[in-house]
Amino acid sequence: MIDESCERWLQYRDNRNNTAHDYGVNFAEETLILLPQFIKDSLILVEAIKLQNDVAEN
Repeated sequence: MIDESCERWLQYRDNRNNTAHDYGVNFAEETLILLPQFIKDSLILVEAIKLQNDVAEN
């Protein structure tokens, strides 16, 4: 994982943790802004895990 994506994952975690405390419209709008990149990063992570599993099986 590169530094930029690590920072984004920390931001996703912080945002997730804040959902337990903040239900406001502004927070929801900030969260929606994160979603497109979160989806991309999640798909990259899935592929990395699949690749690691393939290597471990062989």
